[in-house]
Amino acid sequence: MIKTERFRKDHEGLMEMATELSKHLKADVLATNAAPTCKLIAQMSGVLNIHLSAEDNNLYPLLLKSTDKNTRETAISFQKEMGGIKDVLKGYFTKWASPMNVQKDPKGFITATQGLLGALKNRIDKENTVLYDLADKLAA
Repeated sequence: MIKTERFRKDHEGLMEMATELSKHLKADVLATNAAPTCKLIAQMSGVLNIHLSAEDNNLYPLLLKSTDKNTRETAISFQKEMGGIKDVLKGYFTKWASPMNVQKDPKGFITATQGLLGALKNRIDKENTVLYDLADKLAA
């Protein structure tokens, strides 16, 4: 079983990006110049996609092969939950990748972004304390 250090480091980087993105949530600024914010969103999307792919290709297959029933059930639960989250992420990143879209509706962007960042933080906290701890225990 692999240890989760790489995934945890990804989470740290994503939370740093989320903190930076939070600093951009000013409607008056977004209404006139959303390009820097959209650049950050694109970077965050790239990091998140690589992270999710690594989990799908490396972490979940190992957890699903575990002889421990709780490990398999936990992995299945997380994987199912992530399927819905991926659709939300894709919709968000598609809609708000364009500075023009953000400038047209800065308040909508701010609301959507705050929701996304809250969901991302909750998911990261849950993975760090449940899924990754489980994987690390199996690796020990």
